Amino acid sequence: MESTVRQYNEIKFKTTTYNGITIVVRSTDEWVNASKMVMTLTKNDESRLVDLFKSVNWIKYYNYFKQQQQKLTPEISRVEFYKQNNTYPVELRGYYVHPKLVNYIAIWASPQYASDVGEIMDSINKNSLAQHIIFEKNARRTIDRLNEEVMEQITIADNLADDIEQLVPRTVFDQQKQAYILILNVIDTVDNNTTFEMRRLCKNNMKIGLLNQLKLHSIRYFDNLPVAVTSYHEIQQALIANFEQVTFRYNKFTLNNQEGLIEDVINVIRDEIERIHD
Repeated sequence: MESTVRQYNEIKFKTTTYNGITIVVRSTDEWVNASKMVMTLTKNDESRLVDLFKSVNWIKYYNYFKQQQQKLTPEISRVEFYKQNNTYPVELRGYYVHPKLVNYIAIWASPQYASDVGEIMDSINKNSLAQHIIFEKNARRTIDRLNEEVMEQITIADNLADDIEQLVPRTVFDQQKQAYILILNVIDTVDNNTTFEMRRLCKNNMKIGLLNQLKLHSIRYFDNLPVAVTSYHEIQQALIANFEQVTFRYNKFTLNNQEGLIEDVINVIRDEIERIHD
């Protein structure tokens, strides 16, 4: 099968040819140019579709088809499922029909080659489904990436706000000097690498229930964080000194997996916090 795509006034038309049969599909609604199909099936310059649409058998079939479609979507009760268009370029003009009507028209035009039309339509439908799946996957990746970037920007903003609060240490009241906690979690393990996330939070006015939840759902909860730890810089330097091939991205860091890795990370962070305390 060979396929080409042509664009006219922001509408794409995909033309697929197989065994001398041509199927033109309009991208906006996936309707098929029945006139073009019939002319290639019958090797005739006229489709005679008007004769078909006047026939008793077609009228019965089409009315039943409309009833079935209306049961699925009641709001389309006044919609027709085939329509002639003579405003397109000559090679694209003709009757465009709902794809589910194509099989009946193909059998009417040429029972001999109707199966070929079915193969073409199956191929077109498979390609359309594959493209839709790819689009959905790409859209999901984009959304996930944007969400991650938003969360990273929020983290940066929080860190900057914390830095500003701590620019003048003597203005910090004694009861606020150890009002912060540090939450450590594993957020991903891929290809022999483990990614951790650190979250520095102020526990002032934080409810006991929330504090308990944070303790429960983290791999380590560091309480009474020194006010000197105004960012993650000190901890980052300690991790660099103790581990090879550590990479950072804002409040996240990634390390190569090794035996006892999580416990080693916890010990390094704990020792650094204690060092700052002293």
